[in-house]
Amino acid sequence: MILKSVHTKVKRFYSLLTSLMTFLVVSFYGSAQNDSNPNSAPVAPVIMKASIDTATITMGERTVMRVEVVKNGHVGTILLPVDKKDEDKGGYTTMGGIEVRQVTVDSADLGNNRIQVNYNILLQPFEPADFTIPPFKYALDGDTLTSNVVALKVIEPEIPQEMRDSLYINPFRPPMSVKAEWYDWVPDWFTDYWYWWLAAFILIAAAVTVFILYRKYGKTLLPSKKVIPPYELATRRLEELKKKRLHEKGHNKAYFTELTDILRQYLGGRFKIYALEMTSTQILEAMRENPETSKYVNELKPMFTIADFVKFAKQDSTVDENIRSFNAVENFVHDTRPIETNENEKLKGKEK
Repeated sequence: MILKSVHTKVKRFYSLLTSLMTFLVVSFYGSAQNDSNPNSAPVAPVIMKASIDTATITMGERTVMRVEVVKNGHVGTILLPVDKKDEDKGGYTTMGGIEVRQVTVDSADLGNNRIQVNYNILLQPFEPADFTIPPFKYALDGDTLTSNVVALKVIEPEIPQEMRDSLYINPFRPPMSVKAEWYDWVPDWFTDYWYWWLAAFILIAAAVTVFILYRKYGKTLLPSKKVIPPYELATRRLEELKKKRLHEKGHNKAYFTELTDILRQYLGGRFKIYALEMTSTQILEAMRENPETSKYVNELKPMFTIADFVKFAKQDSTVDENIRSFNAVENFVHDTRPIETNENEKLKGKEK
């Protein structure tokens, strides 16, 4: 309270001091003008007018209040009717209880040492009520002039009936009994440390899975791809080629391409003669150097010759040439089949 009283006295002192200095300056300036120009006209009065764009607005909308002050030169002081800031409401500047969002000032020279100062004050109310904005004041030479009072009516926005009904407070209902579920019987120590139980379950499941895979597939834990022996693969492909009947349909090039490919694959898988990237001449030379295939070179040489003519020289082969070529490859595959395969077939026959 003591600090507030001191502060009030200091403000009053500075206000009186400012008014006194203004009065002295105006008096000196007026006397000087009268001395220099004895026939000068008397000083025109100050005109103050306050207006507002819209007298009735909805809560939360904005409107502009305009204050026009016409006076002599730059003398005098204009006092805005600003309310005391309320820190509980965010500390916003208010006029007559309405929040002030923006204040802009501009002036215009009217001539004959007269100017017009325009104040544009942006207001935004947030409560429905009839507000009265106090008048603006103009202090000069100890006199105070006031503007007219401005009124503003703020109304509530229209609220749908559904929203109005939802604002009503319904009476309390009596306590209700809730049916117990199975998880209500789970102890707290289990739910508090559920992540440890989940981790233990995952570890146990992983261990069981690894054990089953190890018993089924061995150390790799993955199913190994079944490898078809070269003899079985070649026999199967020859049977499929025969069913396609390409040579009977006139597709000789496709017929010999697949036939030679079967032979090349069989040589690589059975005798390690990787003939997929070899020419026909290179394949025959490699077969001569291999003791197991050297005796079949003369039987397969005509097939390679016909295949080269058909694939590269674009010549047609006869039906007999197609059959002889197929039989040569089939006989070679049959005659060079592994001994282990024959023994396995005999054992399977005995079992049957």
